Amino acid sequence: MRDRQATGRRFVKFAIVGATGVPVTLAVNYLLFRILGLPLPLSTALAVETAIVTNFFGNNLWTFRTAEMRERRIPALERLPLVGGLIRMALRPTMRRLAKYNAVSLIGLAVTTGVTSYVAVAYEEPLRALAGAEYFLIANLIGIGVAMAWNFFANVVWTWH
Repeated sequence: MRDRQATGRRFVKFAIVGATGVPVTLAVNYLLFRILGLPLPLSTALAVETAIVTNFFGNNLWTFRTAEMRERRIPALERLPLVGGLIRMALRPTMRRLAKYNAVSLIGLAVTTGVTSYVAVAYEEPLRALAGAEYFLIANLIGIGVAMAWNFFANVVWTWH
């Protein structure tokens, strides 16, 4: 029972952190699509990647702050000239988690981008009637919602496990 409660609390925290990424995603997507004129799939992907980075730090510092931080070492590679310092940096727990979180989130990014693009095209007319020229932001919110469950599950199981 206690594990379910802890998982429930983590999900709520994850959702709160994710909610802070929504305005980041929407603002960046608006800037890139409406202002700079990038294609919607590209602007959505870049906007989601921006939110991925900001959300990682929120989740690392708050949602999963009590998760174990295991050290990794590869002494032979760490002693290599020129790249040893980079390898040591990449092996740090926070950097490893950022890489894992980003890998998990890239699947979420693909889901968000695909759903956003599909909904924006398939439902453009009714969405325009509802939101005008910013119809794509509603499609983007739907894409974000669909990807959230995947992101939480994969991050609990892999990134912060």
